[in-house]
Amino acid sequence: MFVIKYRKIFFIFSGLLVITSLALIFIRGLNIGIDFTGGSEFEIKYETNRPEISEARQIIQAANIEGAEKLSIRPIGENGFYFQMQSTASTTHQVIFNALEQAALITMPQKTSTTTLQNASTTNILTETELSLEQPVLVTAPQNASTTTLQGASVTNTNMLTKTEPSIIGPSAGAELSSKAWVAIIIVVFAIILFIAYAFRHASEKVSSWNYGIVAIIALIHDIIIPTGVVALLGLEVTSLFVIALLAILGLSVNDTIVVFDRVRENVKFKVVRNFSEIVGKSLQQTFVRSINTSLTTLFVLLALFFVGPENTKDFALVLVIGLIAGTYSSIFLASPLLVEIGKKQGK
Repeated sequence: MFVIKYRKIFFIFSGLLVITSLALIFIRGLNIGIDFTGGSEFEIKYETNRPEISEARQIIQAANIEGAEKLSIRPIGENGFYFQMQSTASTTHQVIFNALEQAALITMPQKTSTTTLQNASTTNILTETELSLEQPVLVTAPQNASTTTLQGASVTNTNMLTKTEPSIIGPSAGAELSSKAWVAIIIVVFAIILFIAYAFRHASEKVSSWNYGIVAIIALIHDIIIPTGVVALLGLEVTSLFVIALLAILGLSVNDTIVVFDRVRENVKFKVVRNFSEIVGKSLQQTFVRSINTSLTTLFVLLALFFVGPENTKDFALVLVIGLIAGTYSSIFLASPLLVEIGKKQGK
């Protein structure tokens, strides 16, 4: 098959992707979230409609709030925001709340008008002359609304905000989560090597079963470095969801790789052809369409999650999409050709 014939081209392409991704990771760095660095988190809920995330960010940035440089905002429920930030100062939380509350105030138009409010104790007629006065004008609001008196206009807040008490995530808790994430990934990697080595113990005629496991891990490293590089390029926040996405990528990728390896094992067992490179090429040819179709089916689901799903899962879905594409590529164009190279070095 052409994949085996031109395998060196695919090796070079994979190498360039990995080197570029590593360069992005080390040069641009990763935007580590407070899940790992420590910080604080709290929620703000609107009584009616919340603004867009971009609008909320602009409001907070315009307020020049100290300690809010690394602020993560995610929608929660229908009318709430979930905030994460490195600052643990209660004053910073209150200033953010005040800025959003002030932005939620509805300024009444400065025209001659009669304002009638249900359940209000008075009715005020405002004229342009009166509005131009320096004296404040008070409008009595309904019982379920709050009134703010400003110079020259009346501003009534009909979209009340409430804030939960901030939760503090200490640096030690973040370090513990980070170490657990690394431990989880390392355990998964070793479990995959042991499983593949055991499952392919009867396919060692051409290549040692341990080599199947090592090749699979090389492909998996390729599959997690590339999406991590994209995360660094886009400046996406690295949270616990990112670690979950990497673990899911490991599972999706090794599944495709094992499908090809299993066909190689069967063809070796039944001696379809004697040359090992031809065996791998034939196995790829037999599983190529199946691998592509399976990956496309999963890709459609992830794209739907990215474009239609909730805002707080978009980054998660994007990492999975990139990892799925990288995993499908590596199982066909990297793992199998590497088996052929190992077979050649062992004289098989």
